[in-house]
Amino acid sequence: MLSDVNAKSVVGLCFAVCAVVTLSQLYEVDVNKPSLNILPKPKNDREGGVVHWIDSPAILEELDKYKPPSSAEVKKIMKRSREFDVEWPAKFNKNFRSQCWNKKGKLHCLPNAYLLGIAKCATSSIWKSLFAHPQVQGHARIKRSGNILEPQKESHWWSNRRFYGEKISNTYSAEFGKALFLWVERKDWKKTLLIDGSPDTLWNQGLIYNFRKISNAHVKKELPAPNIVAASFIKEYTPGSKFIISLRNPVDRLYSHQCMLERRRRHPLPESLLKSDFHRKVVVAVGILKDCFKRRTIRECAYDSGIIARLDDQVRDESVGIMTIQAGLYVVFISDWLKVIPRDKFYITTKEVYVTNPSKVIGEIFNFLELDEVAISSDGQTTTVNVNAYGPMLSQTAELLDEFYRPFNEALAKLLEDQKYLWL
Repeated sequence: MLSDVNAKSVVGLCFAVCAVVTLSQLYEVDVNKPSLNILPKPKNDREGGVVHWIDSPAILEELDKYKPPSSAEVKKIMKRSREFDVEWPAKFNKNFRSQCWNKKGKLHCLPNAYLLGIAKCATSSIWKSLFAHPQVQGHARIKRSGNILEPQKESHWWSNRRFYGEKISNTYSAEFGKALFLWVERKDWKKTLLIDGSPDTLWNQGLIYNFRKISNAHVKKELPAPNIVAASFIKEYTPGSKFIISLRNPVDRLYSHQCMLERRRRHPLPESLLKSDFHRKVVVAVGILKDCFKRRTIRECAYDSGIIARLDDQVRDESVGIMTIQAGLYVVFISDWLKVIPRDKFYITTKEVYVTNPSKVIGEIFNFLELDEVAISSDGQTTTVNVNAYGPMLSQTAELLDEFYRPFNEALAKLLEDQKYLWL
C-alpha cells in the first residue's frame, strides 16, 4: 500500500514538473516590468448611470502592445518543449495536401484547416456540413460513449492535451494520420483536407487551470498572460493553414453553454432555480473580472481561466459554465491570432448570420478552403434544446452581461471593420 501511494506521488510530481516547465516557456515575462493597464475610469452620464465601464479604443490600444515572438524565437521554444517532436516542413511528404510523414511504418499528419470555435456558436452544425464533403476528414479517436474508433470533430490537443505531456507525434498527428489511412482511399489522399474542429483552440490556453488540477493545489499566484499562443506554433508547422471562426452574441453564448452543462448534470436544476443561480454567478464573475481589469492587463484577465475559481469559492464549486465567461472576450484572442497569421487566412462569421442563410455560409467556407464544389444540404439547424429547456435568462442578467461585453464587442467591430459584431 505504501509503495502504491509513493508511486502515485511520483506520478503527480512528474505531471506538476511538466506543467511548470511548460509554464516557464509560455509565460516568459519580466517580473520587474510594470503592468500595462491603461483602462480609464468609467464615464458617467447626466443621470449618474455608467455609459462605459471600459473604453473600447483603450482596449485596442492595450491589446496592440502585445508583440508575438519571432519565428526564430518560436522554433527555439519548440525545440526545448517536450510536446513538439516533429521536424519542420522539409521532412514532410509533399504528396499529401496536409503535412504528412511516415514514422515507424505508420502515417502521421497534421491538419491544415481549423474550425477554431467558439463553443455554442453553431460550430457543430458547421462541422456537420464540412464533414459531409468528400474531401474533408477529421481525426480518429475512440468515442467516449463506447469502444468505437470513428472520425472526431474535437481533439483539444492545442488547448488541453499537450499540457499533460502528450507529444504531438504520439497522439495528435497519429490520430489524423490514422483517419486518413482508414477512411480515405489512397487515390484521394492528395485532395483530402484534414480539419481540427476543437472549439476552444482560439481562446483557451488551458495551462493555468490544468496546472492547478495536475499539481492538486489551489494556486493563488496571479500568472501573466501567455507570451506565445497556439497560432505561433501552428504557423511554424503548417504555414498554409486556414482558419474558420464562428462567433455569437456573447451574452446568449454564455447562457446557452451554462444550460447545456446544467442539462448534463445527474440532477439538473429546475428552470426557476437555474435562472436565479445563473444570475448569482454572473454577478460574482463580472465583479471579479472588473476588479481584475483594474489591477492587471486585459490579456492577463482574459487568459487566466482560473481567476473565477481562485477568487470566489461559491462560484468555483458550481460554475464550470461561468468559467467560460472570458471566452466571450473575442477581440482579445482574435487580435492575438491576427498578429501571427494574415487576415486572408481567416473566414469569420457569426451564428446569427449562419442560421439566416446556412447554404450561403457553407458555400463560402467551401470556396475559402478551396474544396471542390459539392451540393450539400445544410438546413442550419443548431442545438437550441439547451435554452429551450429553460427559457430565456432573467432580464437583469442579460442587461448585466450586455453592459459587461459591449465595449469588447465595439472593439471587435473596429478591429474587423464590421458592425455585425456589435450584436445590437
